[in-house]
Amino acid sequence: MLIERFGRRPVAEWLEVLQRSGIAAVRSTNTVAMMEDPGLRAAGIVVTTEGGALGTVEHIGVSQRLSGTPVRSGGPTPTMGQDTVAVLRELGYDDVEVGAMLGRRVVAAARL
Repeated sequence: MLIERFGRRPVAEWLEVLQRSGIAAVRSTNTVAMMEDPGLRAAGIVVTTEGGALGTVEHIGVSQRLSGTPVRSGGPTPTMGQDTVAVLRELGYDDVEVGAMLGRRVVAAARL
């Protein structure tokens, strides 16, 4: 239903309508464009968090704003393999099994 409705007008017109209504909207085909958009920055969509080994990281946060259940950014996406061992342990694998999987390169752990 929305796809049909939005298809009736050009993107530029919809952006103007949405922005006039106080909705942070931007035509974007990639993350770089979103990160550089002043409207999204002003709306608090682009957030800065401490990324552990990565240092301070800027990324796209949660765009929905709900009055009864405000959202918080949990931080940036983990680095590849950062949570592998913890997830495997949570699934019930012991240290020997995890070590075997790592040794056979079935899974990978982060190299920080």
